[in-house]
Amino acid sequence: MDFKDYYKVLGVSPTASEAEIRKAYKKLAIQYHPDKNPGNAAAEARFKEVSEAKEVLLDAGNRAKYDAIRRGGFAGMGAGTVHATDSGDVNRMFSSFFEEIFGGRNRIFKGRDVEANLKISLEEAYRGLHETFTMEGHKMRLRIKPGIPHEQVLRIKGKGGPGRQGGPPGDLFIKVLIKPHPVFERKENDLYTRMEIDLYKVVLGRKIKVPSMQGPKSITLPPGTQNGETLKLKGLGMPDYLDPQRFGDLYVTIAVKLPHPLSAEEKDLFEQLEALKKRK
Repeated sequence: MDFKDYYKVLGVSPTASEAEIRKAYKKLAIQYHPDKNPGNAAAEARFKEVSEAKEVLLDAGNRAKYDAIRRGGFAGMGAGTVHATDSGDVNRMFSSFFEEIFGGRNRIFKGRDVEANLKISLEEAYRGLHETFTMEGHKMRLRIKPGIPHEQVLRIKGKGGPGRQGGPPGDLFIKVLIKPHPVFERKENDLYTRMEIDLYKVVLGRKIKVPSMQGPKSITLPPGTQNGETLKLKGLGMPDYLDPQRFGDLYVTIAVKLPHPLSAEEKDLFEQLEALKKRK
């Protein structure tokens, strides 16, 4: 059996990382998958070759043995170290290696992995939800835990494309996308919002109602709160995805709303305040 350069098969460098190999495999597997190329023998052969490369290069032990053959010698098959002297030796060692890995059996192929997006609201991300949907002929129920981050990927094993020649089905990868919210901006587990408050309330320190994911909350403004000042409300942010008993914080930026237009009486009162301030 002739030697196959699996790095060239995937179009990656011999020093490629596992992530680079996986990315290259995924791209080629999608391109040449038999489901996308029905009746195309060349595409099927290419898909088999790409799958072989993945099985060899994504297994640390297999890759080490393969790299030794590729360099012209192979250590680890038997007690000693064998060095290739010509291409025939390399081909024989590769054939032995291939037999060891694949056993000369009819190859089975795992089904293709399927990717999908699921859009949810910030409220749904806050409380979590159970979503039922059908994909690739499978009806399934997906549990989303409270506090799920934007673009979190959930893996459902065995719910992707069907396997071939007795192979296992692929997996389903669902990317959860959280839709923009009209009131809150999320940064990790913290929430941010902006509120317009009239001048009198910030000057005198009055009670206001602040929106939160738990419903409106009453707080008392510190007298003299400044325009652009941000108040921190502890524990009113998003639940932590890994520990839903913990919560982020809510940050409320105050925008002071000036009275307009002023009545004659209001203008007179402001002028009196100005005069009083000057006398101090």
